[in-house]
Amino acid sequence: MKKQNFTLIELLTVIAIIAILSGLLLPAVGRARATAQKSACASNMGELGKAEIMFSNENKNKTVPTEPSDKKYNFIYSLWEYVGENDKVFHCGLDPYEDNDSFKPLLADGTNPSIRFSYTVNGMDDNTKKGVHWRNTTSATKYTDLVKSWKSISAIKNPSGTISLAEGCIPANDTSAGKIYGGLEYASSAGYYNAFKNVAEVTRHGNAANYLYMDGHVETLKEEEIEEQVDTNPSAWAID
Repeated sequence: MKKQNFTLIELLTVIAIIAILSGLLLPAVGRARATAQKSACASNMGELGKAEIMFSNENKNKTVPTEPSDKKYNFIYSLWEYVGENDKVFHCGLDPYEDNDSFKPLLADGTNPSIRFSYTVNGMDDNTKKGVHWRNTTSATKYTDLVKSWKSISAIKNPSGTISLAEGCIPANDTSAGKIYGGLEYASSAGYYNAFKNVAEVTRHGNAANYLYMDGHVETLKEEEIEEQVDTNPSAWAID
């Protein structure tokens, strides 16, 4: 029997069907990938939350400190042992500045490796005692003296409603994000939320971002939800 070949019209029809199916499937694949990335980021934050609690339990119920990067008890150093020395948990796969700024924190082994920190910490990088993560405000160097300056968990009135970590960003006039501490902005005349957006990236995952709270739980909030939370309840970002 003579083999029958496809006609041009049949080939074009098949190509058209494939194109239509691809157009239907690709957006779904993209959404699935975005959901997976958001979940992975939230999982990393959750691991950091567990590590924060373990640190507090073993360090006189103090919150994780933000000592300078070249000192012991900077944020990453403090959690390094509790996350199994896994630098991946400090990173979000959708961090837009991944290649722009590699921070080099002092770690337990005395080295200063490049570690990208994708989140911003609710605390100041100077001697101002604001937020929930403090640093030593004296010239002390010994642990027994340093720990006295760190904030006590008991001072946080609403742990489940107080943010520990937000997703970090780099403000237009600053390159501090991705460091050990992103910084705590004060309320401005434009409102608490506008100040909050200077240090937190609120739309990293579509129209939402992940937030770690002081009790260890993680929430994914849309931009309008975090705006309402911060503006109506400034203590969520521990302004004072």
